[in-house]
Amino acid sequence: MGETPRRPIGAVSVDGQFEWSGTEWVPRGIRRASGWTRPMQVTTAVYLVVLAAGELIAGFFLDGPAASGLRQAYLQAGLPVNQAQSLAQAMNGVLLGVTVASALLYGFLAYAGYRGWGWSFWVAGVVLVLRAFSAFSNLSNLVNRSASSVPLTGALVTEILSLLGLALLCWFVVSFVRYGFGSWARPKGARAGAV
Repeated sequence: MGETPRRPIGAVSVDGQFEWSGTEWVPRGIRRASGWTRPMQVTTAVYLVVLAAGELIAGFFLDGPAASGLRQAYLQAGLPVNQAQSLAQAMNGVLLGVTVASALLYGFLAYAGYRGWGWSFWVAGVVLVLRAFSAFSNLSNLVNRSASSVPLTGALVTEILSLLGLALLCWFVVSFVRYGFGSWARPKGARAGAV
């Protein structure tokens, strides 16, 4: 009996539809999980949950009620006391509402990332890019403490979360270089399992 020749991993079938994985023919062009896929999903989900919690803590506890600072600004602008007070309270409510809405969005995005939904990678990437920009803008709050209205503790929490987001964004970029332009570090074809 003749021995069948060994095929190299990544060999393409005659019809061009399949690649040899080393043990079986797998469809071409399908992205498979790599060794980075699950850790990246879990790390992103944990980061987004921490980001949601950090925003809620900073918004409700560390930054304190913003209404008093807003009231002062409105009074300095020449508004009457009653109008300045009601406008400051309304704006504070809007700011806290936006904080809660963004925390809920981060929570849902964390769930989607943990589940490995492909679109969540791209949305999380946008969030990470925005956090990277805020990492640099928050430095001015830390350096110029006298000119900043943000309390030091709130500025530190925001800066730490932004720097963690910047590190995670760097991991996303490295995954593009290593595994190709796909979500969650999933390379195409049969070579995915051989990482």
